[in-house]
Amino acid sequence: MLAALARETDPVAADALLLAVTRWASPAAVAPTLKWLKTPPATRLRAASTAWTLYRADAITEPADREAVLLAVREVPDDSVSAPVCRLLAALGEPADIERLRGLLASPTPAVRGFAADALATRADEVDTLLVAATSDAAIFEGTARALRTHRLDARGYDILTRLPSPSPAVRSRVLGEYAALLSTDDIVRLARLAADPSEAVGLLRPLLSADRADDASQRGQLATGLLLLAQANVSLNNPNDALRALTVLPRIAPGRGPGHGAGDE
Repeated sequence: MLAALARETDPVAADALLLAVTRWASPAAVAPTLKWLKTPPATRLRAASTAWTLYRADAITEPADREAVLLAVREVPDDSVSAPVCRLLAALGEPADIERLRGLLASPTPAVRGFAADALATRADEVDTLLVAATSDAAIFEGTARALRTHRLDARGYDILTRLPSPSPAVRSRVLGEYAALLSTDDIVRLARLAADPSEAVGLLRPLLSADRADDASQRGQLATGLLLLAQANVSLNNPNDALRALTVLPRIAPGRGPGHGAGDE
């Protein structure tokens, strides 16, 4: 396959081969991928995607190859960048490349802003940049959430995220749920007590149903409290089956705890 990619001259055929190469990332794929990184835009973007896969697989080890990849993705115009192009700029680039990504947060194209945010999210020193831009741009909500999850995973980060505009209620619910699932049980319970409504509380508390939560003995008291809060929130939302599910987990966490105990009892 790699030999065929190296010989190929047809961009359409090369596109299919580049896609296949991503499944078997190896250093041997670097040279033919670099060849197609220097071709017309459509194939170059596919090659950039392959190059990103190779980079993540630690297959691009030679400094000269990394420099060649960087030089190639720099040539992609601002209005044509893809997620892999932006990620390669962030991973391999110099300060000027990072500044370019910051500039793309002001692109008129929402997708481009999203690609740039996703790339900047890998850098701890760019979290504040994303937070400022995200206060008025729903297109970078997910990238900003990724930055907070990676670099500032705590209750305050979740609270900040709830105040940012999002593309849709579905995206908002999914992203907040993913963030909450990574928080400590203590943080989840504390945030749930401050939730604006039962729906938000359920989104926060649902991760407590995971069996893994019971493994931390120091958090079991809070886990029991959280499950009671989850049951109460589901009752408020007229979801009796979900409420019962939360209560069913309780005996395995704290024998003797049940519907008759208040959520605040310890």
